[in-house]
Amino acid sequence: MAGQGARPAGSASLWADPFEALDRLGVAVFRVPLKKAFEGAYTRPEGHPLAVVNSLTDFVRQRFTAAHELGHHVMYREGESPETFTDVDLDADPVAPNPDEDAADGFAVAFLMPRDLVARVTEPWQDDDRRVVSVMHAFEVSRVAAARRCATFGLITEATKAKYEKDHTTVPTLYALINEVPRNRRSEMGVTRRDHRLEEKVRLLADSPFIDEPARLLRLA
Repeated sequence: MAGQGARPAGSASLWADPFEALDRLGVAVFRVPLKKAFEGAYTRPEGHPLAVVNSLTDFVRQRFTAAHELGHHVMYREGESPETFTDVDLDADPVAPNPDEDAADGFAVAFLMPRDLVARVTEPWQDDDRRVVSVMHAFEVSRVAAARRCATFGLITEATKAKYEKDHTTVPTLYALINEVPRNRRSEMGVTRRDHRLEEKVRLLADSPFIDEPARLLRLA
């Protein structure tokens, strides 16, 4: 019976690479170890775009953060937005509406999990749990991001979405539902990535009057 143990067509990774997209758009990318609560930032020192991603978070979090910062870059309108966006706990629902952050989140979700591909990978499964996990696996996103995306398209119930927003089941246990195992991305976690084209300008960030405290952590030795 489809959806009860069969390997779905298209279950291989369908991910889009936000780091590659940032690079192609000329955005300097820094993956550096930062405080736990700090996930990323987007800023434009002297007009030069710079994205920061906390390299201490899980790989799927780094991907979502990078896509979120990509959203800030794509939707940035000079003179209409602040110079620096500092992002903390991107999985959390905002306490107050923030159009800039909501737009960046919306961009990240659509970039990482396009609607037509979500439909493709969930179609073979008949239950909510396997649909969520199939999206996690195909797009290498968190359970929260996968559940929210599935709920947006009516593929799972709101109760299931709420369950995954609080769920702590191990990833291997979840992946076993679709006869898969997590990909080993640990070699790609925690690695500092610097765009040396803008290294000198990044050194100046700590002395810039408009850069906030999280961005000061970027100061290079």
